Amino acid sequence: MDHPTSYYKDLLAGFIRDELTAEQAEALLSFIRQYPDVYKEMLDDPAIQELSVRQAQASGLTLSAQADTRIKGQILAHAGQETGAGKVSLLRRWIWAAAAAVLLIGATTVLTMLRNRTHNPATTARAASDITAPQVSKARVTLAGGQVVALDSLSSGLLAQQGSTRLMKLAGGRIAYQAAKGETFHEMQYNTLTNPRGSKVVDIQLSDGSHIWLNAGSSITYPVAFVGDERKVELKGEGYFEVTKDAARQFIVAANGVNTVVLGTHFNVHAYEQQTNVTLLEGRVKVARQGQVDNGIAIRLGQQAQASGTGKLQVAGNIDLAAVMAWKNGVFNFDGMEVRQAMAELERWYDIDVTYEEGVQNVKVFGEIDRNLALGDVLEILGNAGFHYRLEAGRKLVLMK
Repeated sequence: MDHPTSYYKDLLAGFIRDELTAEQAEALLSFIRQYPDVYKEMLDDPAIQELSVRQAQASGLTLSAQADTRIKGQILAHAGQETGAGKVSLLRRWIWAAAAAVLLIGATTVLTMLRNRTHNPATTARAASDITAPQVSKARVTLAGGQVVALDSLSSGLLAQQGSTRLMKLAGGRIAYQAAKGETFHEMQYNTLTNPRGSKVVDIQLSDGSHIWLNAGSSITYPVAFVGDERKVELKGEGYFEVTKDAARQFIVAANGVNTVVLGTHFNVHAYEQQTNVTLLEGRVKVARQGQVDNGIAIRLGQQAQASGTGKLQVAGNIDLAAVMAWKNGVFNFDGMEVRQAMAELERWYDIDVTYEEGVQNVKVFGEIDRNLALGDVLEILGNAGFHYRLEAGRKLVLMK
């Protein structure tokens, strides 16, 4: 060790405050690599913890407990692959992990994300900050006869009457189907709820009482009133379902050629592009390819059924349910997510189009970010993962090497 421990502790504090030169950052990185045990002791120092918390409170970023180990693993895996200025970027990612460890030890979930402003030219940051998070729901309902009802243009009350079933807009923006009590329906009529890109999450209550939340860039087609011995809806995008129990009629969600079959339970279906993930939060469901019910798989609480294209269904366990439900709870969860996947989420939420210049690596990003932040604030945080960006006319975001 070239200097006393106190010297490196001062460097760590300076780095958390974003005050180090490149040379000092290099020295701190070398110390971390050579003396990880001493470094860990530093993280337990109350002064370092307090400093990290103060810096974190202004960052707007949180990190789930499961992210910490994965951050460190990725950084260590790439420790020998960066040189020069890249080492400083590497150190920053290591410090983010260190700050996470500090805060997790202190029983808080806030992560210090030090911002490297040189990645984001001021003009680009200002332009991106002008793209705000969705303020209203732009959702619309297409009725059985083809009429389109725009939800944001109407106040609470009756939106449409379809036979004896009323479509209502309730306080808080939820829409609900209210069927006449005791009436038996014989004809199936379908409506479609579409929640476009750049729209707040919308929630709907079906005629059987089932409650569905729909993410931006999603749509769901469903009967005005359920007829027969099953309740079937078709989802495109992402939805969270709280299904009303009915032992006589199973509830089926069809998405990307995959059927999720339940009697009454809570689960999330993520079905953007060709990837479909069904995550169970309560009860039990069966997931099968359409037309292959006998070959379906049952999943339990905390498990996720995964299907890509026409491949075989797989089951993953120990799923971070908070991460799965982050979209419904008002945050982005980028816990080890590849940047292209993260950008797909930003495309849907902010209604932008993302392109990539040649040579942009699909790095991973971590942590949770408030979905109410402007695009520029989110990009400034994510930019610390090692990519640059520029915003062009027409809400076009270009990621640069």
